[in-house]
Amino acid sequence: MSPLLPPVKQPRRLLLYVQHLLGIGHLQRAARISQAAVNAGWEVFVIAGGRPVAEINFGAVNYLQLPPLTAADAHFSQLIQADGNPIDDIIKQQRTERLLSYFQQIQPDVVLLEMYPFGRRQFRFELVPLLEACRQVDSAPLVASSIRDVLVEKHDLRRHQWVVQQLQDYFDKVLVHGDPKLIMLDQTFPLASQIEDKISYTGYIAPAYEKTTNPNNLQQDILVSAGGGAVGFELLDLAQVACHHLNQLPQTKHWTWRMITGPNLPQQQYRQLLKNCPANMMIEPIREDFFQCLNRSRLSISQAGYNTLLDTLQAGCQAIWVPFATRTETEQRFRAQQFSQITGFPCLDQATLTVQQLVDNICRLLSQPVNPHCNIQINGAEQTIKQLEGFLNE
Repeated sequence: MSPLLPPVKQPRRLLLYVQHLLGIGHLQRAARISQAAVNAGWEVFVIAGGRPVAEINFGAVNYLQLPPLTAADAHFSQLIQADGNPIDDIIKQQRTERLLSYFQQIQPDVVLLEMYPFGRRQFRFELVPLLEACRQVDSAPLVASSIRDVLVEKHDLRRHQWVVQQLQDYFDKVLVHGDPKLIMLDQTFPLASQIEDKISYTGYIAPAYEKTTNPNNLQQDILVSAGGGAVGFELLDLAQVACHHLNQLPQTKHWTWRMITGPNLPQQQYRQLLKNCPANMMIEPIREDFFQCLNRSRLSISQAGYNTLLDTLQAGCQAIWVPFATRTETEQRFRAQQFSQITGFPCLDQATLTVQQLVDNICRLLSQPVNPHCNIQINGAEQTIKQLEGFLNE
């Protein structure tokens, strides 16, 4: 009688839902988590609800696209479809039915929702049905929320209470992609103590890049960037004016500039930047080797999105942060202020920033050596998968 063979272990199945609206940072974090899961032997299903961004590599995953939705403006006043029309009940029903169909086909071990319920509340029309479906299946998946280090400030206590209730009703874990030694969740979510048993910090999610010191055609003194670009024109335009101003000074007129506008910058604004572009500035919408561009720069001028800030710190160049901020969008400002205290790099208010202030900061930073950067845990993608494995084993 032949011995019985051990059963073949099936790979874990991860369903990762991500919905980006203006920037592409959410999509980049989701891609890095997906890659880490694939490397750990998981089978990954990414369900994306925003406009596809071809330059972001998710690796060997099953990429499933819902009918794309995005924000109409920087104030997130309403959701719009790919053709610019407002969202309607038909699109809501189509997305919900497709999302539930994907869930039933995948039968995941883990459902990871990016930002919800701390953000993406506008999508509860499809996410609450998904969460209900998770509770009703015989083999219920582990359900976790995946959030960045800093949340957008909200002053309505009822909104916070709603988030807590959603977490208590549907979620097993909250994975915070940050370092509690730098920023704690309760600094931007005042009811964190009520969900303390669910919170787990993974560290920051950023790839460990190989730095290069060989100069080539990417070499530049100053790199200006605006993340996805949807809300970056004011900073890009101001930096371009600063470049023209510095070109009039003998000691700075030979500096070379590279501007990366982001793929979501409106074409009219991109053409305006090209029209006003000085001879010593190169303008491009996106670079897949963005970090290497940073690494070959002496100074970075950027907003303070999660990914850009971490890339800048790893690159080892000087930095000026001009966070995108509105009355309701406070996340970038808070992060930049916290990291400014650690690094000494300036955090400037875009609403009051003048060309002369920007010029003065550029000249000051390029005249001094780079300050040592803080040591930050950046293996958050790998830690996310390890923690999920541990939760499942429990």
